[in-house]
Amino acid sequence: MKRPLLPIAALCAAVTFTGCGSSSGSDDADERNTPVTSASPSTTAEVTGGDDTALPDDVCKALDASAVAKAVGGKVTLSAQPGGDCSFQQADLRAISGGLGIDRDAVRSGGYDTYLSGLNMSMTKPTRHDVSHLGDHAAVLVGVPTMGSGDNLMAAGAVDEGDHLLTVTLVQGNGIAAEKLLAVATDLLTLLDEEIG
Repeated sequence: MKRPLLPIAALCAAVTFTGCGSSSGSDDADERNTPVTSASPSTTAEVTGGDDTALPDDVCKALDASAVAKAVGGKVTLSAQPGGDCSFQQADLRAISGGLGIDRDAVRSGGYDTYLSGLNMSMTKPTRHDVSHLGDHAAVLVGVPTMGSGDNLMAAGAVDEGDHLLTVTLVQGNGIAAEKLLAVATDLLTLLDEEIG
């Protein structure tokens, strides 16, 4: 049985206006995306502006599933999403699942501070944790989602790479502590920074 990605979709819907998802600056730009269960093709596109770094169109293909599993603490299944983002889930529906992505046009979508403001509004009284080893513009927020019910925490964050943001969103099915979510989100942001930058 596949785990529904509704919590991730709800978070992205809540922060779409602040830059959740990805887009490039060209006419054939990727649409802003909300994680769903279908796959997307894999190619590489050039990012315009900044340092013209080539970013992968498929985040899943840019990452080693075993490295994601190590960060999460259990075997994961990676699924490519429209727009190039990557979702992951574990066999245990109570375990951590989530999404890894690239906001390809951080300037046009409002940048790092705007992205974090959107995350802040998507949670009830979240706690912000700066991820200083990734620089001055890297943070993870942990809190209870404003959409949905229950008291299970979620975590989401970003690292600013100048012309793009690398993003992570984590949800859980049952009683995982804030400290664990923070550690996993931090490890995944670090992995994204090392592998995609």
